[in-house]
Amino acid sequence: MAAYYSTNYTKQYVNVPSEKIPKGEQYGVMRVAYDDYTFAGDVDLNDTITFMKIPKGARILDVHLVNTGMGGGSIDVGWTASDDGSIAADPDGFFDGYVPTNLEINLSEGSLAGRLKKFDAEGCFLQVKIMHNDVATDTADSIKIMVMYVVD
Repeated sequence: MAAYYSTNYTKQYVNVPSEKIPKGEQYGVMRVAYDDYTFAGDVDLNDTITFMKIPKGARILDVHLVNTGMGGGSIDVGWTASDDGSIAADPDGFFDGYVPTNLEINLSEGSLAGRLKKFDAEGCFLQVKIMHNDVATDTADSIKIMVMYVVD
């Protein structure tokens, strides 16, 4: 029978001398960032809306999206590239093809690309990309985003 050990178990209990577990990976403090956007009217295909900055060192735990019932079509939710280019932009890293037509849908993170991703460089921002011209048709349309993450 074989025994296998996780990365952090190995660092603490197998390696001699033992290693410290990185900040945020054990006994981390969860933090929450919130942002919102109210549409000024119609938006076009490939328009983007930039939201909060993702702190350097943040490991994303979950992303929630709440919206008003909008016109139709879909949006992607992801992130921009880091300032130094070490983290590539991923326009649909959190939600790919989400259709915001239902009123006040509250979704947890939809895509595996962003789940537990660590942002270890400066300059990444959460971003919504419009994938259809009819997404927002009214000035009352809005999107609210909450990101839960551990950074220390």
